[in-house]
Amino acid sequence: MHKKEESEANMETGKGIHHVMHLLDWEVSARKRAWTIAGVLAFFFVILLVLNILTPLISDDYRYLYSFADGTRIESFADVIRSQVAHYYNMNGRVITHTLCQAFLLLGKPIFNGINAAAFIGLGLLIYYSAFLSLKHLRIHWLVAIYLLMWVLPPFFGESYLWLSGASNYIYGPALALLFLLPYRKYFAKQLKRGAVKQILLSVLLAVLGILSGWAGEGIGIAAVFMAALFILKAILEKQKLQVWMFSGLLFSAVGMYLGVNAPSNLAKISTIGGWLNLQEIVFRFIQNSLNLITSFLPLLILSALILLYRFLDSAGKTQDTKRSFRLPLSAIYGLGALAAVYAYTVTPVFPPRAWNGAVLFAIVMLSCQYSEIEIRPTALQRAVSVVTVVCLLGFFASACGAIYSNYRTSCEDKARIQSIIQQRDSGVMNVVIPTIDADNKYNTFTSHEDLHMQTGPDSQMAKYYGVQSIEKQTTKD
Repeated sequence: MHKKEESEANMETGKGIHHVMHLLDWEVSARKRAWTIAGVLAFFFVILLVLNILTPLISDDYRYLYSFADGTRIESFADVIRSQVAHYYNMNGRVITHTLCQAFLLLGKPIFNGINAAAFIGLGLLIYYSAFLSLKHLRIHWLVAIYLLMWVLPPFFGESYLWLSGASNYIYGPALALLFLLPYRKYFAKQLKRGAVKQILLSVLLAVLGILSGWAGEGIGIAAVFMAALFILKAILEKQKLQVWMFSGLLFSAVGMYLGVNAPSNLAKISTIGGWLNLQEIVFRFIQNSLNLITSFLPLLILSALILLYRFLDSAGKTQDTKRSFRLPLSAIYGLGALAAVYAYTVTPVFPPRAWNGAVLFAIVMLSCQYSEIEIRPTALQRAVSVVTVVCLLGFFASACGAIYSNYRTSCEDKARIQSIIQQRDSGVMNVVIPTIDADNKYNTFTSHEDLHMQTGPDSQMAKYYGVQSIEKQTTKD
């Protein structure tokens, strides 16, 4: 009797695994696939929406509520443009992404919450499309893997994806770069139509996308230019016909990068701190970035090694074309772009952890390109991949619940201290004192910000926003 029950239990487990396998990818009907994909996207969207709602305005968000031109509150998109002209000369060169930042603040945080959650979903689909160039026969388990890697790999997820000022740079900047590179990617898959009119239209499109992506941030811009050059090199090595639009994109992305890096405000800051880093500092930064790279990208490196191993074993015994000319793999282009996005900060005074996200996203595209070149055929291996995917999803859900709890707590604390500011102001106290907010979860923006020193003193835009003279913060120990 015991053996019979055990046998029935094993059969039920086998059916469950088989059902999961069907839902996630293999041998599933088009209707079930569509519902599964919609469910996956909705699941991640809801998690990101909740986290965005629970993330308040913090630090630079208050600064970007006001114009850099005259210090007045931003009330129109024309104000945003005037502000960013002044920003370019007085603050830094990232006017493309900071235009988005001030535009989002103009629209309001509730609207941004929805847009930003949708942008996370769109970015995952863009990464998938950059590798596979189709969403028609979407490998659901790999789309899930992309979102999980986007969740796990950034050093400070909250700063890169939830903080309004950070997300404006580190979601939308890399997205611009990936959009810019799509025509290059599609060209090598023979998906671009030829002809004089197409050449002209693509040249104009690549000029616009090139200058936007090149100007999207220091590391992202340098990586975009570098990858465009690598695509042209790939065409030369593989004796592909070079297209005018390729050079249009390269030229204008380089122009955008130059405008961003050499902004008058950046040059003024460099002279203020005593110039560029010396050779000793550059060597130290290079070693430091290399060690951080290995540590941060370890999951990617392990997955990449497994994919390459499977590809090697799968091709064993098959006839190889030994006369084929050298080819620059697509995955190598995005991988080298990720390295460029990291080492671009070797010569800069600072490399904030949130700036790693561009390199992380390019590296995920690299891994996706590798995965697009293999086909998992053994049924047992398909089942194993499906089970691992479900286990990882459960782990993600547990992590997301912890992130939601952490952000809910700090959101309540933020609302309480805003109420305290208003009460002190209404009672005639114009130099208000509020408690600091601390967190220890990388999915919480307060974790990576030194809240004690953010938006304090008489020059605080937070004080200006709430109509008081100054804000001081005290720790609970005080």
